[in-house]
Amino acid sequence: MSLNPVLDFTKARQVLTALAIVALTACSSPPVAGGSSGGTNGDSLLCDGKWVNAQTDTHQCGGCGNDCSTLPGVDPAAVQCVDGACVLACLPGRAHCTADVSSGCETDLSNPETCGSCTTACAEPTPACAPTAEGFACASGCSEPASTRCNATCVDTTSNVNDCGGCGNDCTALPGVDPAAVQCVNGACVLACLPGRAHCTGDVSSGCETDLSNPESCGSCTTACAEPTPVCAPTPDSFACASGCSEPAPTRCNDTCVDTTSNVNDCGGCGNDCTALPGVDPAAVQCVNGACVLACLPGRAHCTGDVSSGCETDLSNPDTCGSCTTACAEPTPVCAATPDSFACGSGCSEPASTRCNGTCVDPTSNVNDCGGCGNVCAGDAHGSSVCTGGTCGLACESGFMVCG
Repeated sequence: MSLNPVLDFTKARQVLTALAIVALTACSSPPVAGGSSGGTNGDSLLCDGKWVNAQTDTHQCGGCGNDCSTLPGVDPAAVQCVDGACVLACLPGRAHCTADVSSGCETDLSNPETCGSCTTACAEPTPACAPTAEGFACASGCSEPASTRCNATCVDTTSNVNDCGGCGNDCTALPGVDPAAVQCVNGACVLACLPGRAHCTGDVSSGCETDLSNPESCGSCTTACAEPTPVCAPTPDSFACASGCSEPAPTRCNDTCVDTTSNVNDCGGCGNDCTALPGVDPAAVQCVNGACVLACLPGRAHCTGDVSSGCETDLSNPDTCGSCTTACAEPTPVCAATPDSFACGSGCSEPASTRCNGTCVDPTSNVNDCGGCGNVCAGDAHGSSVCTGGTCGLACESGFMVCG
């Protein structure tokens, strides 16, 4: 090994000269593609007179002038360059929704078409894109007191009659309601019915469903018309059950309009049938001013003060023989028919045509009632009594005769 200092110094100068030549040669190499003033040196890129690492430099990422930090909507402090490609980091409210990284964070997340995400498009009833704690979300765009959006309008569903309790729940459209008077209170419809209508169910959504002109619900939920007033007719206030009849037959009986002042079958009222009274002549009985005027069958009479008892009295009865006040007694205890009616009689006939002490006798021959009741013919020791032609006599024993 040489220990000559001069010789060692000379060799060192030769080495440094050779390195300088190599460096000058490298610096004078032609520019590389992608940089107007660039050149390469290993993994480095010369851009604007400065050597950069194009694999990681966010301002010259993959080539001179390819500045990741200036892409639309990116966060310049958070965007990166990895392997010569921009890795996006979006500012709040921005997103990258295309396949082209060079478009950056091109999407505005506050836009209703891309609200909070690339694929969320707002529509009714939440057409507005509103900020949230995390980003953006579709919202109604409404606030108190009209905090609900219905048909593109902000409404208060606690009081709005067209959207009561929820969108589309229209109180004014319920059956039979008065649209000018119906209300919405605390989100529930408070019904006001049109004239002739009523709410009779437990379900408010059925509205004023009941027709008060119907005979089944005439004037009220619970009134059902029936005979003798089966018709539901209008009144000054509403509806009421009625007969459906008018003068001169204003009363309805058994589905028929009648005049109860003269109709014998409904005299004074439905069902008061004069012809059905006991003992009356149905062809002759009358109804006058709503009261039965009796006409009795032969052998019957009306003897009480109550017309409704009809011709209750049997004139063939010995207690009312021929009249209300005739009672038969001995010697004529029997009530017998006469050409005109009935009369008290003995009840006896020829030859025993006379009644004595309840027995029919012949007074022309009966010794106990000879010539009349109670006229007893007497006999004697030698003869028996006889009644001949209504006269008492003796029938003498053999050998005896009546003298004097």
